[in-house]
Amino acid sequence: MIPSRCNGNLFHVLALLLAFCSGGLIAGFQDPATSRGLAENQNADSDRKEILETLTRQAAWWNAGDIEGFMQTYWKSEEMTFSSGGTTHVGWQAALDRYKKNYPVEKMGRLTFENGPLTMLADDAALLLGNFSLERDGKTSGGNFSLVLKKFPEGWRIIHDHSSSLEKAEPAGEKGDSTVATPSGNNDKNGNQARSGGV
Repeated sequence: MIPSRCNGNLFHVLALLLAFCSGGLIAGFQDPATSRGLAENQNADSDRKEILETLTRQAAWWNAGDIEGFMQTYWKSEEMTFSSGGTTHVGWQAALDRYKKNYPVEKMGRLTFENGPLTMLADDAALLLGNFSLERDGKTSGGNFSLVLKKFPEGWRIIHDHSSSLEKAEPAGEKGDSTVATPSGNNDKNGNQARSGGV
């Protein structure tokens, strides 16, 4: 006869084997939809992070006086669009040329963003709303923006930028209501605006 102590040990061994096998079976038969959903959530989080980092780099390049670097955040295509002051401009190169003309390095000032809602429209498309503030020549101008971004092999790029300025520029250091914006006010003579240096 096997002592009862041995029976107890055998029972524990069998229980552990059963638990191990059951766990393997459960993992092996995990719902594919659940696995796919987890992967999609992880991808979405990664995309959101990359999009916000794009805006961070954009402001850093602007504040460093690097227009060429700043423009790397936009889709380098003649189909890229930028709307401001009641006008829609088309083309990446044309936007770069206007930036260089209207914002020489010594007059670029300091740009900051306050990002608002970020909506993923698809796996490769997103809409970002927010506010911008530009300090230069002792005054602070600002407004709001809507960005449409698309994911390319090289990363997320802005394919459309719609920016609106507040009506009045304030002395540097003061901050008004940046949520109420109009398409007039801080435009230069060419209708250009300064969200991310807006063109």
